[in-house]
Amino acid sequence: MPHLTIEYSANLPHYPEAETLTALNATLCAHPQVQDEADLKTRFIVADSFEIGTAPANRAFVHAQLRLLAGRTPEAKTELAGRIAAVLRER
Repeated sequence: MPHLTIEYSANLPHYPEAETLTALNATLCAHPQVQDEADLKTRFIVADSFEIGTAPANRAFVHAQLRLLAGRTPEAKTELAGRIAAVLRER
């Protein structure tokens, strides 16, 4: 199953989607909790309409949500989240 959705604000027009997708899938498929690479579905969604806080500053966001079937240990969830965060920080 795992489904990974990455949402980011439209004011990041040059976000490296293809490169990031490849890196995310590689790191997640290397984890023992992802037994079949074809089970992983990763997608990007651009948020055209958004607001962050109340300050009139140019702000942007990148948000990741990983959905898993029940039965994963808290340690496995933490490891998977850490892998996602590391890839997103690199980019």
